[in-house]
Amino acid sequence: LMPIYLDYDAQLIAFKKGEIDTSFIQPARIDEVKDDPNIYILSYQTFNLQFLGINCQQYPWNYTAVRQAVAHLIDRDWIIRNIYNGFGYPVDAPIPPAFGDWSNPNVPTYPYSKELAKKVLLDAGFTYDEAKNKWYDPHGNELGDIVIQVPPAEQASWLYEEAQHIAEEGQSIGLPIKVEAIEFQALVSQIYSKTFKSFILYLGWGRQPTLAYELFRTGGSWNFWGISDPELDELLEKFYFTANLTEAKEALWKAQAKVAELLPYIPIYMGRANVGFRSDIAGVVLLKPLGGQSYLTTL
Repeated sequence: LMPIYLDYDAQLIAFKKGEIDTSFIQPARIDEVKDDPNIYILSYQTFNLQFLGINCQQYPWNYTAVRQAVAHLIDRDWIIRNIYNGFGYPVDAPIPPAFGDWSNPNVPTYPYSKELAKKVLLDAGFTYDEAKNKWYDPHGNELGDIVIQVPPAEQASWLYEEAQHIAEEGQSIGLPIKVEAIEFQALVSQIYSKTFKSFILYLGWGRQPTLAYELFRTGGSWNFWGISDPELDELLEKFYFTANLTEAKEALWKAQAKVAELLPYIPIYMGRANVGFRSDIAGVVLLKPLGGQSYLTTL
């Protein structure tokens, strides 16, 4: 039997009482079960990637240097530790490391550093008026608001808190990063109409990294960012259509390096999921799965 619980609290209570044998455990609720001797917790990497997606056609996000500077202001370790209770893995590569050797570990990275954020902008021709605590773009215009859109706190408090933290990091060095709370469905509508500014959400990859072809090529069905680069297009075509796996991986590695330079989206962390099992049930094969966990394969 597989009872259906519409309320997570009811499901977790039933699991703790032994009325059901297995349950997903939300990161915020892990403390409620981790010390229970009758429960075994299996943690594993998922293919879910959290990222900051950027409309590269909108000012001032259209400046690569602005995107790279903001990347330097994302303290992944702080976010994972303080917002997600340690249940995540920091990610730099555009293709999540869960894909093994399809993921390029040697892409350009943007370690957390306010000084590096400032240097990226100064090297690109931006100027900083320390007395006024204001930045100016290479044309001499005062830098406009750098907006991050997320659902309101009542819909997704963790995303709102995360965006606020990034904004505060930027504001501390004079960058006008602002958080715009927008209802989730309205945000999705803006993403599909490509009228958004930037957003923090999640991308669920399948078990093959072929989604990269639609995410990053010119005119790709998932290229919401508006990037267009002939060199990147050529690499993605080779990756997607070649029948040679070695050539496909080589092309995808090169494509990832190019994407990490252009930064149409900034990878933040990869999910870590938790499944609890009652220790008194028999016949459970405790796998260390990569990606989604299926109850049907563990019983």
